[in-house]
Amino acid sequence: KAIMHRKPKIAKKEETKAPSKDIWITQEELVKIPKPASTSNLKWWLLSIIPIAILSFITVFHFPSINGTVDATSKGRSVYSSLDGRKKVVLTSDGLLTYVLDGNSTVGSYKILGNAPQDMFALLVGHLRRQNRFIDFKKTDILGFGDTLLYPEDSPEQEMTGYMWRYAKLAQLFRNETRKYPDDVRRLAEKNSQTTYINPFNKKRDEAVIVYALGSNDIGLPHRIGQGESYKGQPEPRPGLIVCNNFEGSRFFIRGYDRDGKLLTSSDNGCFFIELSYGENLTEERLKEMERKSEHTTSRENVRFILLRGQSDFGKYLPTLDALVPTLLAFLVIGSAMIWRYRAKKGVGSFKVASVFVLGTFLLIGWYLLAFLDV
Repeated sequence: KAIMHRKPKIAKKEETKAPSKDIWITQEELVKIPKPASTSNLKWWLLSIIPIAILSFITVFHFPSINGTVDATSKGRSVYSSLDGRKKVVLTSDGLLTYVLDGNSTVGSYKILGNAPQDMFALLVGHLRRQNRFIDFKKTDILGFGDTLLYPEDSPEQEMTGYMWRYAKLAQLFRNETRKYPDDVRRLAEKNSQTTYINPFNKKRDEAVIVYALGSNDIGLPHRIGQGESYKGQPEPRPGLIVCNNFEGSRFFIRGYDRDGKLLTSSDNGCFFIELSYGENLTEERLKEMERKSEHTTSRENVRFILLRGQSDFGKYLPTLDALVPTLLAFLVIGSAMIWRYRAKKGVGSFKVASVFVLGTFLLIGWYLLAFLDV
C-alpha cells in the first residue's frame, strides 16, 4: 500500500525562494586561520626589553665598590702575621696580597667586601676562573685566616709577644748562672734584670707572674700548655698578663693574654707559648728549623683573596649560588621556550613569554661571562 506524505504547509510566500549563497562556506573556511602577529610590533617590542635586561643585569650582577679599606694601606703596605711568625699576610696598595707560610709565598689579587647584602654578588665575578680564599676581619685590626688570627705589626698583641721573648731571654740567662729556672720574678729582679713592662692595653706598668709546680714526670707538659691548661694557683686572666709556668726548675713555659683576656694564639690554632727546657729555647729552635727547611718559593697562582668585613658566611653561600642561580635561569629559559612553542602551535602569540625567554637567556649568558671574567 502506498504511503502518502502530506506536503508541508508554507506559511509565507518568501519562504519558497531559494536560500542565499551567503549562508554557505567551504570546509577549508571552517578551519580558523590565525591572524599573523605584526612583525613590526614584535620587533620593536623585543628591542624595548633590551634596556630592561641591561638594567636588570646591572642591578643583579654589578660589581659593587669596595666598602672599607685596610687602614695601613695608605702607607702602601700592610702586614698581618700570626704571633709565632709562621703565617703572614702582606697587602699592597696595588691590589696584590702575598700570603706567607713558613717562608713560602703565594701571590694573588684581593678584594675587600663590606656588610651590605649586595656585596655578596661581587664574589661572582671571576669565581669560576679563579680560586677564592677567604679572610675575615675578626676585629677592626685583626684578620682571621682559617683558624689563625693575624695581627698588624703595631698591635698590642704583637707587643706582648715581644715582652714574652724578653722574659725568655732573662730566664735563660738566669738558668745559665744558677742551673735552674727562676721560681719567682723577684729572683730575676735581684739579677738587675728589667722585669717590668708597660701593659699595652691599660698603659700601666706590669710584671710577669711565675708559678712553680712539682710533679712525678714532665711527659705531656707542652701539649697541656698548648691546650690552655693552667697550674693551680695561677692569677685570674686579664688583658696584658704574662704567666710563666716553672716545672721543677728544669722546664719553663711563657704565655700571655690578649685584649679580651684570652690566651694568645699561634698559627696552629693552639695557644702561643715559649718553651724553655734544660737551658734550650725549644720554641726558637723549632721556628728556625721550619725556616731552614722552607724552600722559600713564590707561587703566583690564579687565586683571589676575599677580605670580609662582618659577613664571614659569604664563602659558604658562593657554592650554593653557583649551583642554584644558573639552574633556575636554565629552567626559566627552557620552560619559557616550551610554553612559547606550545602557544605558537595553538596560534596564540605571547609577548610576555617571549620576553621571559630573552631576559632569561641574557642573564644566563651574563652569569657565565661574569664567572669567567679575569678580574
